[in-house]
Amino acid sequence: MLQQLKDATNRILRPLNMQVQTLTAERRDDSRLRELEQRGHFEKPIFPLLRGMSDGSLKWVADAARAHAEDLHGLMSGSAVPGKFCPKNDYLRGSDAEMLYLFVRTRRPRRIVEIGVGNSTRVIRQAIADGNLKVKHIAIDPEPRIDIDDASDQLVRKRLEDLAPEDQSRVFSSLESGDILFLDSSHEVRLGNDVVHLFCNILPTLKPGVCIHVHDIFLPYEYPWEFAWNYRSWNEQYLLQVFLAASGREVLWPGFYLRQCREQDFRSIPFASGHEIRPQSLWFRS
Repeated sequence: MLQQLKDATNRILRPLNMQVQTLTAERRDDSRLRELEQRGHFEKPIFPLLRGMSDGSLKWVADAARAHAEDLHGLMSGSAVPGKFCPKNDYLRGSDAEMLYLFVRTRRPRRIVEIGVGNSTRVIRQAIADGNLKVKHIAIDPEPRIDIDDASDQLVRKRLEDLAPEDQSRVFSSLESGDILFLDSSHEVRLGNDVVHLFCNILPTLKPGVCIHVHDIFLPYEYPWEFAWNYRSWNEQYLLQVFLAASGREVLWPGFYLRQCREQDFRSIPFASGHEIRPQSLWFRS
């Protein structure tokens, strides 16, 4: 009876672009998440370790952090200069920002392609400027969170999946060993969207040796409780786990795992921002 009433009401409301929804499915999912929390699902690794997670050397990171200590402190100082990176933001903070900076400084890429732009764009530009690097930096995002018009060599204000095939081929086939692909996507696996396109059409075709970043990744752990509760459609890291496990690609920096399971190694790295901000960046090599 209730379903029939809802259907009849929605037929009336449809011309007004409105509809009535029941809370049955939402409450069922709430209960499922609470049961997982009570079982400790969010407190321990739940997926198999990927290549490079448990035994990857972090000496190069510590050495790089020491070598670029002055520049890292400058990056993370909280400068209010317009157009500079502001470390007090909700998206790219702490060691995540510093690792991006260090990858650019140490790898000295000739090309950087950035999918999803904003604070990361400013970190990249600062690293390029500090190192006096000759880099072609392409940023792709239909709606950048902050003003970054002058922070890249080429800003493409389109969704990745809407780029013409020949343009996509030109951008990604140009990436060579040591170049960087920075991904901060929609985090959702949906029909025809950016994540599906990246994992099915782009990542498998990259030349060997490209350094790839994926943001908001907590492998081999589950998404944290607050993510699972507030962003229920986020599922990108499951596809990433399968992709990396099946391909055997090497993980270069599993930030969250390192702080949780290799804490002594993580804290041995002299990050300018310290070690308390939760890392949620994962880097791997194509």
